[in-house]
Amino acid sequence: MKTRITALFLALMLLLTFGGCLPGGESSSAPDAPETSSEAVSTEEETKEELKLHFIDVGQGDSAFIELPDGRCMLVDCGETEYGETVEGYIKNLGYTKIDIFLVTHPHTDHMGCAAYIIEQFEIGQICMPKADSTSYQYEKMLEAVSDKGLKIKRAKAGVKLIDRQGLTAELLSPVDETYKDKNDYSSVMLLTYGENRFILTGDATSKVEKQIEGDISADLVKIGHHGSKGSSCEEFTKRVSPDFAIISVGKGNKYGHPTKEAIERWEAVGAKILRTDELGDIVAVSDGKQLTVTAGKEYFAADPKDPSSSLSSSEVTTGYVLNTSSKKVHSPECPSVGTIALQNRKDSTETLAKLLADGYTVCGTCNAGEEK
Repeated sequence: MKTRITALFLALMLLLTFGGCLPGGESSSAPDAPETSSEAVSTEEETKEELKLHFIDVGQGDSAFIELPDGRCMLVDCGETEYGETVEGYIKNLGYTKIDIFLVTHPHTDHMGCAAYIIEQFEIGQICMPKADSTSYQYEKMLEAVSDKGLKIKRAKAGVKLIDRQGLTAELLSPVDETYKDKNDYSSVMLLTYGENRFILTGDATSKVEKQIEGDISADLVKIGHHGSKGSSCEEFTKRVSPDFAIISVGKGNKYGHPTKEAIERWEAVGAKILRTDELGDIVAVSDGKQLTVTAGKEYFAADPKDPSSSLSSSEVTTGYVLNTSSKKVHSPECPSVGTIALQNRKDSTETLAKLLADGYTVCGTCNAGEEK
């Protein structure tokens, strides 16, 4: 009898252990939230993987795709209508078919012009946006897509936590007021924290909103407001954030004169390294919860960019290859996969390709490092 009970107990334990696993390595996702909900997904499970922020080059617009360390993902804005396939391709190339959280910072088309297309192309776990209307065709199409998918809009406002997990949080710092004259001021400013690293994404928030934000907003990296316009990035805000990196999502030769000299100088005055999508293309930041690295074009920065020794110049990077010592892959310095390599697995090499292949490395299928272009 004792043997039978023991056997049944073991069988039950095995069922509980393996029955809860998700098939095919799929990750769990945050449930849809009602429109007025401010609840966030919580867990006591400790996060141990990497956080990756991809600032996608969408011209004169904004789009940031975030790979969360718990296996989920998040999209903050998506750019104008014509960038729908660009954003879709970027995300799917990373292996995602579902966007767990889609944050639309405000209803200007350079931030949500292709939102309807994105909603149609992906499974969406949750969509969040401020209570700010627009009469644009793109905004109306987005609302139609939301309705067609049966989604409920979670209202974005100060104090809402989109993610609340041990070691990983995403909290909205704005909008603070119920109404604003300027649509840009409805922008949902988000503070993302992973371990010891902090990131702020500002949408198109102007200085008015920057001054309304309360609490500690120091960060390692900021996506600066309104593409670097002079009406954002006030001196008070730049000093409070005091980041190592300031990302500017902006179109080359745009008619607005973005980014302005004034905005750039204010961020440089607090020691921030300026990185621009119009000059560098896609920009990728990787955090393990303690150390932050950023890959932008042919540039690679680790830890503290204020220390000249932490930056590899273009000439240093382009004379050889970038190795992933974990996957044993050889990449060209321009390969988009380089930005996703963990710091401890990255190695810059000046060895010949033949020597690297002899050492057991294989060529990346994306960039085909070493092949004639």
